[in-house]
Amino acid sequence: MLSLDFTIPGEPNGKGRPQFFNGHAVTPKKTRNYEALVKYTAQHAVDHMVQKPDFAASCEVTIHAYFAIPQSYTKKKRAQIEESGPWLIRPGKPDLDNIVKSVLDGMNGIVFRDDVQVVALRARKEWCPDDEQPRVEVKVEWGD
Repeated sequence: MLSLDFTIPGEPNGKGRPQFFNGHAVTPKKTRNYEALVKYTAQHAVDHMVQKPDFAASCEVTIHAYFAIPQSYTKKKRAQIEESGPWLIRPGKPDLDNIVKSVLDGMNGIVFRDDVQVVALRARKEWCPDDEQPRVEVKVEWGD
C-alpha cells in the first residue's frame, strides 16, 4: 500500500462560511490562506515521494489536528490535560468537519484529482503537549 505523510504547521483552521456580495460567494481570506498552506505542504510532500501513486485512484485519509493549550487555562486544567496525554480531546471550535473540509480542499489537484476519491476518512482533534507545536498531521493511503 502506497502512503503519503505530511504535517501542516500552525494552528488548525476550519473552513469558513462564504460571504455573499452581489450574488457571488467569496471564501474568507483566512480560509484561502490556510488552504494555500495545505496545498504548498502537500505539493512539497508529493514532490519528495519516491514512488508516485495513481492520483485518480481512490484513497483513505487520516487527519489529526493538534491545538496549543491556551495560556488562559489554569494550572489545574493544564495538569489534567498533561496527565491525560493525547487522549483528552480538545472541545470547541473550529469544528472537526470544517478542519477536514479545509485540508481536503487544499489537497484537491495535488494529492488526488478531487476529494470525491476519498473512500474512508478518520479525523481527530487533540491538545498538543506544551513542548510541541500546533499542527495538522495528514496521512493518505492508496490501495494496491
